[in-house]
Amino acid sequence: MNATAIEIADAVVAALNGATLGQPVSAERYYLPEFDLKDMDTPHVSVVPAELDAIGRNFAGHLSQHKMAIGLALIERLVWTGIGCGSPLKLYL
Repeated sequence: MNATAIEIADAVVAALNGATLGQPVSAERYYLPEFDLKDMDTPHVSVVPAELDAIGRNFAGHLSQHKMAIGLALIERLVWTGIGCGSPLKLYL
């Protein structure tokens, strides 16, 4: 696991937990998030550091390689109560 990706994931968690959103959100960093849907009555934000190979050329034409990625998921069990309820995602925007 790339240490930089972990540091970035921790910074994302801190930023999300410190943000003022439409609903309170509690983000956590996970390595292998696993949830049971019946326990998802409240929103769970998972931030997962991952490794991703990306090879490209910089401005000088030299090959450069970067290995990091962050997975971000908002998980909540939603109960649809009918037409006219609007999108539940609007609560977070």
